[in-house]
Amino acid sequence: EPKVTSMKEGFKKLNSLTFFRSKKIHHFRSEADVLEIANLDNLQGVHLDLENSQLPSDKISKLIKHIGQVLISINVNITSFTGDLSGQDVKLDRLRRLCLAYCNGINQQGVQNILSITGDDLIKLDLSGTSISDLELVNIGVKLDKLQILKL
Repeated sequence: EPKVTSMKEGFKKLNSLTFFRSKKIHHFRSEADVLEIANLDNLQGVHLDLENSQLPSDKISKLIKHIGQVLISINVNITSFTGDLSGQDVKLDRLRRLCLAYCNGINQQGVQNILSITGDDLIKLDLSGTSISDLELVNIGVKLDKLQILKL
């Protein structure tokens, strides 16, 4: 069998893939490569795990934008992610788990930005190690009806 020479070719061979988890998604050569993941026919969800990544917040926001429609979990623990998704037309309808623990740039506005675009299925929210208090979370005004696990 001939050698795969591009990400697009490689992803065509993975068309039956239903879930994708990678700690190295930020190593992809281009945004187009990331888009190829999101466009796989049978893909039901992506676990975006950028824990302890050195990526700047704007790059994390771009990744979230590009694969948002299939994201089921986001782990940006110990990153510079601020939650600023301004200019990013994205909806996180499938998101079930969100870990913002120890994000040194996250604040109430950043949490509000990201929670305002999540669907109704969020079951776990980790804000441990951030400056967000329970009162601030309540004041955000976003309904979290299905939330089962909250870490502050």
